[in-house]
Amino acid sequence: MSNKITDALDKIYSNRVNRVIIQIVLCFLGFIYGSQKAKEVLDPSDVPVLMQILAWCSFVLLARTLFYDRIALGIGAFAGFVWLMFYDAATMPFAAGTAAMVVHAYRSRYSLGRIHVWYLFVWLFAATAYANVNGAFSTVLGLLFWFILIGGIVFRKIHLKRQAREAHELELHIAHMEKLKQASQNPVEEPSSLEQQIYRLVNKYTLPDTLVVHLKGIVTLAEKILQCMKSDPRDVGPGRRFLERYLPLLEKIAARGQILSEQLSDEAQRQKAITELAVVLERVERAFMQQHQALLENDSLDLDAELLTLDNMLKADGFGK
Repeated sequence: MSNKITDALDKIYSNRVNRVIIQIVLCFLGFIYGSQKAKEVLDPSDVPVLMQILAWCSFVLLARTLFYDRIALGIGAFAGFVWLMFYDAATMPFAAGTAAMVVHAYRSRYSLGRIHVWYLFVWLFAATAYANVNGAFSTVLGLLFWFILIGGIVFRKIHLKRQAREAHELELHIAHMEKLKQASQNPVEEPSSLEQQIYRLVNKYTLPDTLVVHLKGIVTLAEKILQCMKSDPRDVGPGRRFLERYLPLLEKIAARGQILSEQLSDEAQRQKAITELAVVLERVERAFMQQHQALLENDSLDLDAELLTLDNMLKADGFGK
């Protein structure tokens, strides 16, 4: 049921006309809600425009998480419920929208873009309206805005430098794998065959940096698993079964990542899809790490339940066999 709702929302928001209509509807809802709640917190002689702007901007923030990060929306809704128990309903959407966007920004920290700066300014409008309505916190909110903006820019620059460094390391690794391919003398040998699979995985696909980071980690761990197989005959069986089980799935994930990054023209939709694939790769990377540790300890029994959970997650994401 949740997948159907998610697909329906994605289909609605993927249309540009629908997005414009949604923003117009949010504007009307914000002005209606703000006008009604202004009667509860303002004097009759006061103009309710600040409450209208506050509600409108808050609804825009919540709509962002509705279509792109429903976990953040759920946390924001809970924060709004808690706010409602202690404060008024007029400013509840602002509390919910602020909490939702904080969670959304954290969950999207590795794929922040210009769209997030735009929503930061939307939050600033809402925060300014809130500060004027309550007659307090205006200085604090202003400082918080600049702290978030500058901090986000610095974090993004650091992250981009790290991605560039890791991409360079990946290029060196690909060159190393090319040498291994050329130096391979026995293509029938199991570890050599698996090395060729890993080589194809890292050399065949052109992926966004967000996915390359996790793919590089998986490739490094796969090499360590191969090394365990070469140094300890007891590791050959479980190591081979594990790699033959997940390397083909990794090729499917990499292929989908390349297709999505090349064919999705909408930047927001592309970022969302790449972020979801990054989560899948992160799960697989964790499984490779646990498998390597199990081979080092010669104990793979405790890993079966976790691998079953991973298989179920991959099937749910459309990568199952």
